Amino acid sequence: MESSNNNENNSYMSQPVMDDSQKSSSDESIVSISASRSDRLAAAIVDSAISFIPLILFVRLFYGFGTYLEEIRALDIEFIITTLIAFFILDMVLNGYLLYSYGQTIGKRFMNIRIVDMNDNLPSLTRSYLLRRFLVLILGYIPYVKFLIMVDVFFIFARDKRCFHDYLAGTKVIETNNTRNKFETSKLILIFSVVLVAVFGLFFGKLAFDKSMDSHRFERGIRKVTNDINNKCPIIVDKDVILNNVMPLPKKRFQYNYSFVNSSMGDIDTTELVARLRPKTQNLFRTSPEAKFFRDNGITVICSYKYKDGSFAMRIVLNPESYK
Repeated sequence: MESSNNNENNSYMSQPVMDDSQKSSSDESIVSISASRSDRLAAAIVDSAISFIPLILFVRLFYGFGTYLEEIRALDIEFIITTLIAFFILDMVLNGYLLYSYGQTIGKRFMNIRIVDMNDNLPSLTRSYLLRRFLVLILGYIPYVKFLIMVDVFFIFARDKRCFHDYLAGTKVIETNNTRNKFETSKLILIFSVVLVAVFGLFFGKLAFDKSMDSHRFERGIRKVTNDINNKCPIIVDKDVILNNVMPLPKKRFQYNYSFVNSSMGDIDTTELVARLRPKTQNLFRTSPEAKFFRDNGITVICSYKYKDGSFAMRIVLNPESYK
């Protein structure tokens, strides 16, 4: 009996005792449950809000969003590379450490999911970031290949719930079996909320300030142009036409008021005259240094003509696009 008991004890004592890290690793390899599609979507939304929104606001603040879209459509390589570098730096600051240490972005940490390779091991940063995330972003800028972005999304509906970028990197996304620390999560959410509010506050504050300053500069400029011209009026244009005055109108319009000093209704073929004067007027506003203010501010120019008795004769309207 003693021999039997000793053998049992020796057998028991000979079993390897796993430390906590080994237990955790063993447990995770046993569980290895693929993350749900809803969790991955929620994590992607959080990551987009954290990474892409600040980038878009940055571009809007310093370049203008219209300029951003125009440069992308025009495939301005220098601008695209600058944008990608800005995104890379911002994204690595936010997610680099988490990806390297845990295989998680901030969004995935919120949703308690993480990236692993096909053996449930932590992948390298090259695979978890450059291949899974950054390469797909670059593909989105390349014509005839950007459709892969949509293909990437639809792969999630496959049975194994792996996106196209998972296949590129040889990774998958699984649930973690660690109970989230509620205090830590609440703290992260609070920090994220404060940062997001600060970013939006900066954006809308600068937007309102710029709009106010632009409006002030425009009002001051248009008032100066109006006073400078009206102080010289009436101006004799030629033996048949004089410029009586000018006046600013709402919605960035500016009107020149002319009179035919020798002509009454029926004396002039106004249709032919408009066709003849329009290209000359366009060229004048396109090339004249005095018209720079109009070109820079996208002002619609209206040239209104009256007969000598004060009745309306004709009008020429130049949209900003027609003389830029």
